[in-house]
Amino acid sequence: MSNNSNRVWLLMSRCLNGEASAADENELELLMQADESVRQQYNTMRALWRSTAPDTFQDNIHTREEVNVARILQLARVEEAVAAPVVPAKRIWLTPQRVAVMVAAASVLLIAAYWQLVYRSGDRRVQVIVAQNGSRMQSKLPDGSTVWLNAGSSISYPVNFTGSQREVELKGEGYFDVAKNAGKPFIVHTAGIDIKVLGTAFNVKAYDTDKEVETTLISGMVQISRSGKGQQATPIVLHPDEKLVIPRKKVMATAQKSAAVAPVTEEDLQLADSKIMHINTQLPSAELAETAWMHNRLVFKGESFGELAPKLERWYDIAIEFTAPSLQALRFNGSFENETVEQAFDALATAVPFRFQIQGHKVLVMADK
Repeated sequence: MSNNSNRVWLLMSRCLNGEASAADENELELLMQADESVRQQYNTMRALWRSTAPDTFQDNIHTREEVNVARILQLARVEEAVAAPVVPAKRIWLTPQRVAVMVAAASVLLIAAYWQLVYRSGDRRVQVIVAQNGSRMQSKLPDGSTVWLNAGSSISYPVNFTGSQREVELKGEGYFDVAKNAGKPFIVHTAGIDIKVLGTAFNVKAYDTDKEVETTLISGMVQISRSGKGQQATPIVLHPDEKLVIPRKKVMATAQKSAAVAPVTEEDLQLADSKIMHINTQLPSAELAETAWMHNRLVFKGESFGELAPKLERWYDIAIEFTAPSLQALRFNGSFENETVEQAFDALATAVPFRFQIQGHKVLVMADK
C-alpha cells in the first residue's frame, strides 16, 4: 500500500475518532475534493460509525483500548456481504495493512468492510446494513424476508432470529416484504414506534430530519404502537392501501435535574395526533411516491422546495443551501430517475424560475433575477 493511501486512512481514522486537528481536517477535505472515491469511502465509514457505539460490546471488555481492538477484529472477520446494492457504489475493503495504520492512529475506530457490519452485543451477533446517501440497497434477512433501504438509511438485526419474535431496528426509510410466520411476529422498531406484522409488504419512512413518520401498507396488516413500557395508548391497525402519518413534536422533558438548568426538549410521537390516508395502489409501485424509490425513481407531488430539499440531498449526496427563506416555499411536481444533479436542478428551475450554482457537493439556490 502506498504512503499516500496510508495517509488517507490515517486522516480518516483521526476524523472519525475526533482527534483530528484543523490541519488534518483541511488536508482530508482537499483529498476528497481531488478524488470522489475518497469521499465515498469516508461517508460510508462515518455512517457506520454512527450506527453503533462502543458500549454495545460484551461486558467483559472493560477498557477503551480493548473495545477498539475488539471492534477492529470483528470488522476484519466480516463475512462476504449479502446486501446487493440497487445502485452500484464503492465498497470499502479492510486489509491487514489498513487495520495496522488505523490502530496506530486512533483510540476509537470503526471502519466499514463492505456494506455489511457484524458486531457482538452481549451474547448476540448483530448485523448492520447501511445505504449511504446517493445509493439504494436490497438485502435478505435471516428469515427469508426482503428489505430495501433508501438513501441515508440503515437497519440492524440479530444474525439469527432465535427468540419468539423477529425484531429489527430501522433508521431512515425501508420497504419490507415479510416472510409469513404466524408463530413469530415480525417487529420493526423505528423513531419511537413499533410496527408489528405477521406477513405483509409495507414501507416505513422515519428519517431523523423529517417532521413526520410514515407507514404505508401495501398488503397484509400491521399494528403500530408507541415504544416503551410507559406508553399504553391503543395500537393503530393499518389495512392495505392505507398510510399512517404521525407528526413529530418537541415537548418539554418531564425530568429536570435543577430549576436553574435550561429547559430540555425531547421528541414525542403521539398516535392520537396521527392521521390515516388512503393511497392508490392501483398505480404501479414505480409511480407511487411512497415506493417509487425502490425503482430508482424520486417522485414528488406538490412538495415545497423546503420539503423536497432533504430528499434531493439524500438522493444525490449533496447539501442544498437557500439564500432566501422564500425559496423554500416554491412547489414542484415531477420525478427524477437517471438525471444528474445539474439536469435535475435545470428541470426544477424550468418549472419554477430560480437560479442555482453547483459547488462540489453543495448546491446554492438563489432567487431569479
